[in-house]
Amino acid sequence: MISNGDDSPRARRWRALLVLAPALWLAALPAVRAAAPSGHAPGGEVNLHLPSLRQGSFFGLNGHQFLLGGLVVCVLGLFFGLVTYLGVRKLPVHRSMAEISELIYETCKAYLIQQGKLLLILELFIGTVIVAYFWMIGFPAGRIVIASDDPSARLRTSGSIGPGGEPYRPLT
Repeated sequence: MISNGDDSPRARRWRALLVLAPALWLAALPAVRAAAPSGHAPGGEVNLHLPSLRQGSFFGLNGHQFLLGGLVVCVLGLFFGLVTYLGVRKLPVHRSMAEISELIYETCKAYLIQQGKLLLILELFIGTVIVAYFWMIGFPAGRIVIASDDPSARLRTSGSIGPGGEPYRPLT
């Protein structure tokens, strides 16, 4: 996009934008916080209360049973795939086909490693944006980072299902 020796008007505009954007964002942050009402309770998805999966019925099963049935189907599919793979692995193969297969495998492996690196960087970026968003709307740090003093406690976040299937009520 911008090379080291490029001094075109477009390159100068990009450099100015890259320098000014963070400064403008930091300068506007106090004004945004001051303009927010003091009694403001953040809205959006964070305060949604999810109903219990055991409430409704679908084909005679409640939501929890239906999801567990889906997990059973997934496990059966994994078992079928493993049996098929082991059967195909025992078949004879021509030497040139084995070489091509190895080349394709190494290419795919290199591609997946690169995609994994990209996804990790993307996940870190998205996590940073999420933490910055909740920090900017005034959430305390304990609500942004999910933590529990009780190691046996279930994962409890706003909108999740608490013990007994009732919705967990957020701290206010």
